[in-house]
Amino acid sequence: MDSQPPASATLAPGVTSESLVAQLPVAVALVGIDGVVRAASAPMARTLARTPDDVVGMALRELVD
Repeated sequence: MDSQPPASATLAPGVTSESLVAQLPVAVALVGIDGVVRAASAPMARTLARTPDDVVGMALRELVD
């Protein structure tokens, strides 16, 4: 099995998934397999009555409990 992501998942050089999520105009969070938020868009943070910086590093369970 190929360990490389599909071509459609490859980002441009210098672009990270975190920076991409931060730019989105809709409520989106990037959550790791451990349940910790890695990135959040501003609309997602507003939905949770927080800032994006507050949300990053929190466990998803803490945010939706």
